Order: sequence, then structure tokens, then C-alpha cells
Amino acid sequence: MAALPSAPDDRERILYVNPNNRLLSVTQLISWVGLSLALFLFSLNSVWLAPFTAWVILGVAYFTLSYVANSTFKRFDLAAHDALV
Repeated sequence: MAALPSAPDDRERILYVNPNNRLLSVTQLISWVGLSLALFLFSLNSVWLAPFTAWVILGVAYFTLSYVANSTFKRFDLAAHDALV
């Protein structure tokens, strides 16, 4: 029988509550801008490649919604959680 995983300690709880993802967010933003620009310029090379423009628009919309949703959410209140639990 496999052992069950242990609960996170206090240090790990803080890492879950306050993740430091600024570098990841900036890297994603730079990557998506470069990738979207490259695909858009590629789609301008020929009329037959024009459908890729729709893919660029969908990708930019997806990334924008995802970026806004993940960067503007309400932060987790650890003190309120501890008081409740």
C-alpha cells in the first residue's frame, strides 16, 4: 500500500499563498508578443496564409483574457483562512 503524501509545512503554505510569478509573467508576455507578431507577419506573405490571421486574433484574445484574469484576481487571505479553519 502506498503512503499518503504529507500536508505542506508552514514554509510551503506561504509559497502557495504568495507565489512570486513576476518573472514568469514578463517572460510569457514577451514570448507571446514575439510569437504573435511572427505568425501575423507570416500570414501576410500570401493570400493562402490569410487564415492564420484568425489564429493570431484568437491567440491574442486568449492570452489577454488569461493574463488579466491571472494578474488581477483577489489575493488569498491566509489569516482569514486560519481563523476559519
